[in-house]
Amino acid sequence: MNDQKKAAKFIQHFFKFIENNFYQQIHYHDRPTGFDQWWIDKEENIQGTTKVIDLYVFLCNPHRYPKEINNIKISRHPPKHLPPQRSVILKWIKNSISCNELKEELEIKVKSIYSIVDIIGIHNTRNRHVRIDI
Repeated sequence: MNDQKKAAKFIQHFFKFIENNFYQQIHYHDRPTGFDQWWIDKEENIQGTTKVIDLYVFLCNPHRYPKEINNIKISRHPPKHLPPQRSVILKWIKNSISCNELKEELEIKVKSIYSIVDIIGIHNTRNRHVRIDI
């Protein structure tokens, strides 16, 4: 997309599409939804930022996006990690415990795990640190 007005209309329709679902799940949110800033990058993709952590986390779920709006197909590029406010670091996890085993055990208590990854550079022969985005 390379037209600013067309992009603005697209963003308006996008937020209209997600608005009801967002307010049902984040019922305590009382401000309008939208980006704080948005722009069209070199590849003619729309990029947007928000300071509202609940909106950011909501938009990380690929099932909350329409396939297209106004005959414009949507392809999303999710972040690898959530912001630090939604992250936990577990230290000194034994190497014998895989990330999948850790995830299975944590999902008993925590329903919304976004990702679990080993922190690079903290590996030794027996232990490691793991970042969990919730």
